[in-house]
Amino acid sequence: MGLEAAGFDPVALFERNRHACAALRANRLGWRVLEMDLRDFVGQEHRYAYDVDLIAAGLPRVKSYAATSAPRTATSRNCSRRPYGWSRKYGQGLY
Repeated sequence: MGLEAAGFDPVALFERNRHACAALRANRLGWRVLEMDLRDFVGQEHRYAYDVDLIAAGLPRVKSYAATSAPRTATSRNCSRRPYGWSRKYGQGLY
């Protein structure tokens, strides 16, 4: 959202979790959401990604001792995951 507010327009978002993909697709209709791991991305199959200005990613998901030893409840969730995204900056001559 911060990159969106800064004027970046997403070219593609990568997410492995199907529920997170569904939420992204429902909330951002114009965004290209790819349900895959970024490590499996083959650039030749996605020519639209050839001219990007920024590749942004969330931190890798690392389980802490507190997270693995804490009891899970029906309402607890891991909300730390963020989708990978490629963006183009529009304005200021970056295309």
